[in-house]
Amino acid sequence: REHRAWQRRLDEALNVCKTLLGAMDHRAWPEDAVTLWQGHIQMKAGGLRRLRQLLDAAGITVPALDAWHAAYTVQWRRLRASQLMALQVRDHVYKELAAWLARHFDTVSWEGDLNLKEMAETVTTQHALEEAKKYRQMASLHRLRQEIRHALHKRGCRLVDTPAAGTTRQCSVEVVPGVLCAGAIAPGAARQLVCSEGHQEDTDINASLNLWYALPRSLRSTSRTVPMVDRPQLQGWLVRLA
Repeated sequence: REHRAWQRRLDEALNVCKTLLGAMDHRAWPEDAVTLWQGHIQMKAGGLRRLRQLLDAAGITVPALDAWHAAYTVQWRRLRASQLMALQVRDHVYKELAAWLARHFDTVSWEGDLNLKEMAETVTTQHALEEAKKYRQMASLHRLRQEIRHALHKRGCRLVDTPAAGTTRQCSVEVVPGVLCAGAIAPGAARQLVCSEGHQEDTDINASLNLWYALPRSLRSTSRTVPMVDRPQLQGWLVRLA
């Protein structure tokens, strides 16, 4: 939320500055500044900084541009500091989660061929998912998978790369030992999946069960109680994001 608030302030200040510049008389501007300004509708902060440099070189002072630049520099530094703090917290949380997995499981099965870039570029109709894509580089699922792989290797655990295809389209209900339901699941982004046989399950749980069933029986752990993630080790870090 803090990142979005800072970014919104930066965007609003940028638009105000461009509005003020648009109302000015540009006839005294040098040709290269006029040419640059022609693309002002799509112009971002870098373009305004370049415009300010061109005008300064021509001996032209624009108070609105100078005021924007001073405010932008301060706000951008605050935003960057907030981003760096978030990255620090993210890395710590990912390490703790990966260590927790390695402590409590001998074998982990995941979608080994998961294409994160393709997932990020897939257009959906869900507003929340589209908004989340703006922060995918900060969230960095790739970094989380790196931490998990490293933690499992460090403890001598087994990591099984299971093909991702079908994990959300295959019903995970075991109708008889060793045989999964053949019911079809319609494509889509619904959180609650319903197969043609009437079975219902959360999409992530369904995929997790299919990853488990994909393991050889010798690698499947029996049911047992797994302790909660070590909250005391994470709480202090997560509070810093609030």
